[in-house]
Amino acid sequence: MRVKARLCGAVLLILILTASLRADVFQGIVVGVTDGDTITVRDSLTMTLYTVCFADAEAPELGQIDGAEARNYLSNIAFGRHVIVTYYETDSFGRIVGRVYTDDGRELGLRMIQAGYAWHNDTFYNDAAYAQAQIVARAAKIGLWLALNPVAPWDYRALKPGPPPPPRRPAPYGRRPPEPPVPPAPHGQPARPHAAPPKPAPHPPAPAPRPSAKPGPKPAPAPSSHKAPPPPVPRPGAYNGARPAPAPKPAPGHAANPAPKPGARPATKPGERPAPKPAPKRHGRP
Repeated sequence: MRVKARLCGAVLLILILTASLRADVFQGIVVGVTDGDTITVRDSLTMTLYTVCFADAEAPELGQIDGAEARNYLSNIAFGRHVIVTYYETDSFGRIVGRVYTDDGRELGLRMIQAGYAWHNDTFYNDAAYAQAQIVARAAKIGLWLALNPVAPWDYRALKPGPPPPPRRPAPYGRRPPEPPVPPAPHGQPARPHAAPPKPAPHPPAPAPRPSAKPGPKPAPAPSSHKAPPPPVPRPGAYNGARPAPAPKPAPGHAANPAPKPGARPATKPGERPAPKPAPKRHGRP
């Protein structure tokens, strides 16, 4: 009985740990940017507004020198975009503490560190990639690293009047951040970030046309560069399709056109009535 009880307790403990390590995921639209590391996301499914803080990046406060610049940069790359939020826990203010990914698979907190507008916060996961990104940005002297001695946001809050903030403790050893949301790929396709636009499928080559039974018209010969030959000269007396000109009439007195005799009537044309004969003259009585 004791063995069974211990076995059941071990199984229950494993289930509890597995449930606690399961990351929650939701997606939505960024509808507000509070500062360089806090945004407001509207859930696409429930239309609920959530305040999300970056787990591994902490930007300067708005009262610091680079606080407004950090907020403007985050607004330019995140406001109005579709994002995916993965997280394990919430903070004491009820804000979700996790990682936010855009449709192209890039994480906003890491982008803020790479641009020099956020510090690496090792309180949650102490990710080596984020620490390396801060080293590169600091060496390049971009963003807040243009100043000689920039003040970290947690030190700035400690100098403000009021109760001191809780001490910062590094993340437990071996605590891993939530994995990027990559759903299983359907039909054997490679995996891609959630909601990222898929790559267009290559178009198959067009099939070659089948040869027809009847041969098509022969293509016209390509024009040559030399001049065209001159047109042929017509032969003398050859018929060129034009109406022949009327032959000239022979002169009067010619054998083909004898001169009219004195007193003869002029020849009439076809269809013309002949002229009347003059009345004979009578001699004597009128």
